Amino acid sequence: MDSSGVFPMTKNRGFVESGFLKVFDGERCRHSTAASAPGVLDVNDTSGCGWYDRLYFGYGYNLRHGLTGRHIMNGDSKCMSALSSALAHLAQDLKALRKDPPFGCTAAPSDDDMLSWDATITGPKGTPFEGGIFRLQLDFPPTYPQEAPLVSFVSKMFHPNIFSSGGVCLDMLKDKWSASYNVTAVLLAVQCLLEEPNTADPANFLAADMYDKNRIEFNKRVIETVEDSLLEHACDA
Repeated sequence: MDSSGVFPMTKNRGFVESGFLKVFDGERCRHSTAASAPGVLDVNDTSGCGWYDRLYFGYGYNLRHGLTGRHIMNGDSKCMSALSSALAHLAQDLKALRKDPPFGCTAAPSDDDMLSWDATITGPKGTPFEGGIFRLQLDFPPTYPQEAPLVSFVSKMFHPNIFSSGGVCLDMLKDKWSASYNVTAVLLAVQCLLEEPNTADPANFLAADMYDKNRIEFNKRVIETVEDSLLEHACDA
C-alpha cells in the first residue's frame, strides 16, 4: 500500500475464494474496509469501498454479462445479491457432485474461477460415442441459476446439435431452462444429447444430414472424435 492508501494490483484476473472476491485488475484500487486482506472485497458488504474502473470475475464475465466494478462501487444491490446467490448455488452443486457423482461425468471449477468449470462426460454405451472421454467448459452467468450456463465442448465433436465451435444447442439451456436445474442435470442432459440427437433443429447441418441419410459415414466421423478424445485425455494425464 502506498502513501495514498491505495493497493497496487498487478495481475489481470480475479477469483472467488471463501466468500470473498479477490481483485487483480492490472490497475490500482482502494482497500475495502469490509475486506479481510488487501485487495479483497466482501461481496456482501461494499461499505467503505473506493473505486474500480474495471472488475473481472475470473475470465472477463463483465464483458459477457455487463457486470462491472462500477455496479459494485455504486451500490448495485441487485447485482451483488445475484452474484452471491450464484456462488452459493454453485457451491451446493459442487458439494452434490462430490457426494454423488453422476456416472461418466466430472466437473469442478477451473483453477480459482468459481464461474467457469471444467467438465468431462463419457460417450453413452451403445452409441458411436462410446469409449470417448469428452472435455467441456461450463461458463456460469452471475445470475445463475436464474439463467443457464454456457456449455461448450473443448474436445472435437461431430454431432447434429453441437456447433463446429463446440457450442451445445439444447433446449434445456435455452427456453426450457429452469432455476431448479443444477450442474449434474446439465451434464446428464448433454450426455443424453449424444445418444439422442435432434436433427430437426441442427447446429451442424452436415452432421444432421449425415445422421439421417448415411449413418455408417456418420458413425465413422464420430469414432474419429472418440479416438481424438482418448489421445487428448492421455496427453492430459
